[in-house]
Amino acid sequence: MTQLVRIRRFEQRCIDLEGKIPGFVPVRLGEDAIAVGVAQALRSADRVVTRSRHHAYALARGLAMNELMAELFGRVAGFCRGRGGTGHLYSADRYFYSDQTFATGGLPMAAGLALADTLQNRQRVTVCFFNATAGAVGNGFDSLNMARSLSLPLLGVCEQRLGRRRNEPPDATVKKTQVQTRLAEQLRAWAAVEVDSLDVLAVEAAAVFAYDAIRRGHGPQLLIYDSPAEGSKRARSDWPDQGAIERLSQWLRGNDQLTDAAGSAIEATLDWEFKSAVQFASASAIETLDAFVWRRSRVPPWR
Repeated sequence: MTQLVRIRRFEQRCIDLEGKIPGFVPVRLGEDAIAVGVAQALRSADRVVTRSRHHAYALARGLAMNELMAELFGRVAGFCRGRGGTGHLYSADRYFYSDQTFATGGLPMAAGLALADTLQNRQRVTVCFFNATAGAVGNGFDSLNMARSLSLPLLGVCEQRLGRRRNEPPDATVKKTQVQTRLAEQLRAWAAVEVDSLDVLAVEAAAVFAYDAIRRGHGPQLLIYDSPAEGSKRARSDWPDQGAIERLSQWLRGNDQLTDAAGSAIEATLDWEFKSAVQFASASAIETLDAFVWRRSRVPPWR
């Protein structure tokens, strides 16, 4: 419960901080249950590859809020010394990779990491979060096919987003239909398991089942879910409704595992944590150009 509320409040507060945080702050409000549910199935040595809008996945993975906020502020105390900003994030300690901006861009990296672990006999699973959009056909699904042919330890978590895009030309309808058909064929061939993006318990159960199947040598697995409607989420800090938080709260209260006092304590603790993270980020320095040039000169040419 704490992780769901923590992620939701973090992203809502980041929206409120636009203007102080450099650039645009992309968030994934409403997908907290996917990040938290899948993270519960992973071990500390497993790898996580995400696309942009990585905040929910980073927090669910266990990355510190202080360093994450510093990265958003573009400060040297961030995980990437402020160079990744809101779009890219990397943490060697947590095996977290978020360098892919669009659709299935992370799948080639995830397949390569899983292949490397297989060749080195490392007992790891790589999970990759990606989008199934009209532009997702290409090396992403080719990577999935390679992972299946080599039986790689890869867990794909696919967001289905096949709706109409803004400013889309009228002649794109036929092409999109063809793309949707190919995507549907890919998902059927994988025997993908569909999960409810607002039910964290169902997501966790499906992720644990898929994870165990990978560990038993059954090859890569695929989970799919429908993304919550976009709507005017940036116009209201409470968008969307509580969703996964409210559903889990009702379940916990029905099983006498959550009280009003406990809920208030969670909110108070998270409010303090967020304020501390903002103070930590604000107090951190911005990397100077001279320091950046010096650090670049120290990198060996083969890296």
